[in-house]
Amino acid sequence: LRSLDPAELRRALLMGCLDTRDIATAGVLVDTALDGDAEALDRLLETEEATTSRHPALRNLLAQDPERITKTLADIIDGFHEETFLAEETRICGVLDLDAEQKRAMAGTVTPERLVELATNGVTFTPQPNLNKVLLIPSVIIRPWVVISDFGSSRAFCYPVADEYLAADPDAPPTWLLQLLKALADERRLRMLKLLADSDASLTGLAEALGITKSTAHHHLRILRAAGLIRVTLGRERPHSLRIDSLPEASRMLAAYLVQSPT
Repeated sequence: LRSLDPAELRRALLMGCLDTRDIATAGVLVDTALDGDAEALDRLLETEEATTSRHPALRNLLAQDPERITKTLADIIDGFHEETFLAEETRICGVLDLDAEQKRAMAGTVTPERLVELATNGVTFTPQPNLNKVLLIPSVIIRPWVVISDFGSSRAFCYPVADEYLAADPDAPPTWLLQLLKALADERRLRMLKLLADSDASLTGLAEALGITKSTAHHHLRILRAAGLIRVTLGRERPHSLRIDSLPEASRMLAAYLVQSPT
């Protein structure tokens, strides 16, 4: 950050705040506001496309001098590294490196769409004309969530690192196996799988069918997705579907663990 041109960084931040489905139009709007017209910048931050109206701290940041923006962001990251991350840096970086190496190896054997689905435990990705880059970013902090962000013509999937890289006991049951069996050991989740076996469904549809709140349904769907039992297809009216191919694997994975050779 400190090595970047402050003006370019500020422009990139503004672009990231806008609905960039029309990148060319968004770029012209941002450049016009950055010509030095303070009123134009203010109008830009108040547009319906800008998310900054809901984030006063970000809005205040973008209204500052570009050099101050760069310094503020760099200082925040330095502070986080020293106060929060440094004590765990060696362990965390080792975990992230292992996961990243696995994903790079997988990238040579599967399609990009399949790689995204495997890394995120069921989030599907369909190539779009306005996207020319997809980033897969492993994270320990956000587990078990997946955070999806669009920035210009790029989409980033920040996904939870694979569970096996976090285990310290080599004889312990694999975390993914525990997740799978726990996901199946609940009546409402089994009913969800039954509904999804019949047809794809939305969060609202599943909640109504089971007579539960949407927040409760979301909780169960997260567990099922983390266990690899369902997938989420972005952009669909009914995004949740059953991963048929994962169901026969459950008994095989349990058998493989029970009869594995002792180390």
